[in-house]
Amino acid sequence: MPIERDWYEHQKHSMTNRIIFSTLELPGKTTILKGHIPSDLCDELEEKARPFVEDVNCNLKNTERTGWRLFQHEELAPLFQKVADRVTETILSYFKRSPAITMEGKPAFEVNCEYVNAWVAWYSKDSFVQPHVHGSGDMFCIEYSLSTYLKVPKDYTELTFSPCVNNMVENFSIEVRKGDFLIFPSNLMHYTNDCEEGRVILSANFIVNITRLKNENGQEIKE
Repeated sequence: MPIERDWYEHQKHSMTNRIIFSTLELPGKTTILKGHIPSDLCDELEEKARPFVEDVNCNLKNTERTGWRLFQHEELAPLFQKVADRVTETILSYFKRSPAITMEGKPAFEVNCEYVNAWVAWYSKDSFVQPHVHGSGDMFCIEYSLSTYLKVPKDYTELTFSPCVNNMVENFSIEVRKGDFLIFPSNLMHYTNDCEEGRVILSANFIVNITRLKNENGQEIKE
């Protein structure tokens, strides 16, 4: 079941460096957030990550990867922080739009993303990413996963998610272009096999902590 590009809810023709944010609700109370980073940041990340390719334990055919702690390298930390800031703002925007949170006013929030690991992978022609999960966490509770597309074949590629509902698995394929990132539960099955040309992806797993800000009297701050 493909999800078309009109999934975007916000201004499609906004400036390149603005966040494009949208939400997709899949069966089984599964939420996927989608955002965007600038094309020049994608290019710089790919270029500077290349020297950090390692012989990591990877069972994917025709694939090269950096180490799992890419964000710890001094040369890449500032670039990764730019991506992390976009991810954080996208998550914050989602929570601010949640009716359960805003029904009594608009509280101020502090969002902190604690990254467990992050890596860049280069997928060559005919590579295939088998269905897999990154962890066992629940959305917005334990752990997220992130897929950021630094390079895609032709105009777009597709990432397929397979939520399980009532012991039945349904597939939902989402079109992604260069600069798109997807935030999804780490226990959500996903895969891609559309790789007639090479593609490059920045992936990460992280924990999100969200707290409402309080003043010196311990009262929640209202925006």
